[in-house]
Amino acid sequence: EPHLLNDVCIVGDYAYVTDSERPVVWRFGIRDGLGEPEEWLDITEFGARKDAVHYLNGIVAACQGKVLIAAAQGTGVLWRLDVAAATAVPVDLGGELVNGDGMVWVGDLLYVCDNSDDPDGTVRMWLTALRLSGDARTAELAGRWERPLRDTPTTVAYLDGRLYVVNSQFMAEHDGTAAPPFTVTAFPPPA
Repeated sequence: EPHLLNDVCIVGDYAYVTDSERPVVWRFGIRDGLGEPEEWLDITEFGARKDAVHYLNGIVAACQGKVLIAAAQGTGVLWRLDVAAATAVPVDLGGELVNGDGMVWVGDLLYVCDNSDDPDGTVRMWLTALRLSGDARTAELAGRWERPLRDTPTTVAYLDGRLYVVNSQFMAEHDGTAAPPFTVTAFPPPA
């Protein structure tokens, strides 16, 4: 089957990697070098629709590494993955959809590159901040800031008090206007 391994999160002796072609999270042992890939978790076994385009993307650790949060960019769902039990449940977003790409924690906020469609089909690029509950089962929207569509932010990192957002220009590529330089935008985390 086709695979498109995307984002990675390292917890303990394993690297967990999302697959954007299939609703699967892969696991690689990393204790003695990079081990063989293992199809660790298929979210369709936990209620995700088999006929949906999930496009698993960003993945981060939560709850001291006991839980992973994986973004299904195609369905607007964040999945809570229990590492020990190898189970998955959707995070209750209170009715919000978050079409997450790259994600990063800053304090108690999870910042997400959120590429969402308006009800009229207009594509918008957001930096979305979520505040997750202590057990990462629920989240509330803490803020949403629009980013330039042409930039198409795809991932975000945090270092020394600043967020760094990668501007992929994927949307510009679709209309034939993408051109160097490709950039990273840095700014203090909005609150």
